[in-house]
Amino acid sequence: MNSYISYILQRKKWQFVIIVVLVAVMISFAFLLPAYLGSLWSAADPLIGFITPMIATFIWLNDTKREWINSLPKKLTVHFKYQGKYVMSCINAPLVGEHDMRAYGQSIGGQISGMRNDLPLDTFFDAIMPNKPVKTRTKELSNIYTVTFYLTRIEDFKKNLKGSEQEKNEKTAKMEALIASYSVWFDNNATNDKCEKLKPINPCPSEPYTEDQAYEIHIAQKMQS
Repeated sequence: MNSYISYILQRKKWQFVIIVVLVAVMISFAFLLPAYLGSLWSAADPLIGFITPMIATFIWLNDTKREWINSLPKKLTVHFKYQGKYVMSCINAPLVGEHDMRAYGQSIGGQISGMRNDLPLDTFFDAIMPNKPVKTRTKELSNIYTVTFYLTRIEDFKKNLKGSEQEKNEKTAKMEALIASYSVWFDNNATNDKCEKLKPINPCPSEPYTEDQAYEIHIAQKMQS
């Protein structure tokens, strides 16, 4: 049910048939109208009757398209930046709804970094909402949401650490490892929705990887191993 036409035929079949018949009748009426009407005044009432169903048809198609777009799979691409460089990305993770976008993105960052409760994030983040469905690498139309978080400076991270000296050293080591390379996870839905994890990439890029780039590197890394 990924295409708009498939959605209509499966969920709005009889409404669609009625609309098609109605449009056909209106088109026929439009061709026959000049032969039966002698003046502009006498044409006013039939023209209003013609235009009204056309407006209703437009509204129905617009509402149906909105329903179809909302029915498509939702995906979340989340990025984490440190001083202008990307250190983590998770591409096209399944998303339930945009209301949990921020919390879900932070949870993903905690999983990738291994710093579930200590991931130092700035207050502000960037969010890009989908303006139209796009095709993923496997040709599936989806609504792609993108969130970018920003990591605080490591100096500030160290100042705010709590716990024993050993715990502080362990957390600092994790943070240093995190910002030293680029970690990428992506939804490889060609293999039973498996989440693939690329090997750490150096140096950290100034632009995030796309789904296609992540997949190509994934294939190259598999061939090397």
